[in-house]
Amino acid sequence: MAEFNIVEQIGEPLRRNGYVSFSRAANDTLSIRKIGDYLECNVTHYSFLKPRISTARQNSLSNVYGIGEFPAHSDGAHLVNPPDYLIMRGSRSRKAPTLLWPSGKLLEALGSAANNAEFAVNRGGRTFGARFCTVAAGGLRLRFNHDTMKPKNQSAATIHSWLREPTIAPVVIDWETTSLLVVDNRTVLHGRGRSEEHDAGFLRRWTLRKR
Repeated sequence: MAEFNIVEQIGEPLRRNGYVSFSRAANDTLSIRKIGDYLECNVTHYSFLKPRISTARQNSLSNVYGIGEFPAHSDGAHLVNPPDYLIMRGSRSRKAPTLLWPSGKLLEALGSAANNAEFAVNRGGRTFGARFCTVAAGGLRLRFNHDTMKPKNQSAATIHSWLREPTIAPVVIDWETTSLLVVDNRTVLHGRGRSEEHDAGFLRRWTLRKR
């Protein structure tokens, strides 16, 4: 078996597409720590996720949407400093796919509204202002959550409405054939397809932030 080349198989696809996925047979040697070290990141949070309603954490997407489809969002949009990357491992039995909207198609569809949209972000009763799209020394960053971000101008209202049901098709990650997914949380929005009421599948998710 050829030696795994982390630059070619993770670094280059991440820079090009904003995400990279691996089949069940391809990621046996990959560890979360190894990926984090390559990305120069620390793990900031770990979650074990299953489709649920009654036991969902208050204000979580599961609490709001239950087993329905999760709209496009970035993780930690309510934080002043959201995570930079997400790593997900899913069980083969997970029925609900993960949906991805890379920045290239999003920015093309949204046009000038993307650069002008200003939101009020709710962080546990406190609010702060943030833009949907910013470009700084670290590069492009998108920030969006339909439920914690409220529009402050017309451009934001346009995006807030459009992202509830985007007219561009997402990249669909099927967990029956995929077991590892790395997402650049700065440049790709993600969501979840509709689940089944008795979906026994699970998802392990790690959030990472640059050191």
